[in-house]
Amino acid sequence: GDKGSAHEVVTTLTVCAKLAHRPSKLLAKALGTRARVVAPEMSPQDVSRILNAYARLMVHPGDKLLQALLARAEEVAPEMNARQVAGTLNAYARLSDSDDD
Repeated sequence: GDKGSAHEVVTTLTVCAKLAHRPSKLLAKALGTRARVVAPEMSPQDVSRILNAYARLMVHPGDKLLQALLARAEEVAPEMNARQVAGTLNAYARLSDSDDD
């Protein structure tokens, strides 16, 4: 069955970020795995929001998920508004800086 739509996964991580609550390793792994599966369904807003959630939590999503999210960002870029483009680029820059750990 459905284990969480793209929007549900994004919303869960966004709420964690707004509350400044780092998810447990188990929850983070489950959300990351599901996000990779649903990345191709993500809307422009979903892509921007999930990247920003990871950046705000200062949690690197992992290379496979980051690649999937960036691939989706490229696909939906023509549909993104200026705020979503700026947010996506800003989050990517912040995540790239945290890559060192």
